[in-house]
Amino acid sequence: MLRKGAFTEQHYDQDLSFYATEEDPVTKKTIKRMILNIKAKDIGTIITGSGEDPKMVANFKDLLDKIFVLDP
Repeated sequence: MLRKGAFTEQHYDQDLSFYATEEDPVTKKTIKRMILNIKAKDIGTIITGSGEDPKMVANFKDLLDKIFVLDP
C-alpha cells in the first residue's frame, strides 16, 4: 500500500522506514530524522469524554475499529 503512494518517497526510504522532515530553528536547514518507534493509539481513549454514554462510545469505537482495518 505504501509503495504506490504519491508522497511515499518523501517520507519513507526503500526499507519503508519513516522519516520526519523538520526545520532546524537555529540554522534554518531542513533535517530528516528517522522515527523508530511509532506507537499506535487506542481509539477508545481518544473518543472517551466525560458525560458520554458508555454503550454508545463502545459501539462507536467498534465501528471505527472496523472501518480502519487495512485488510478486511
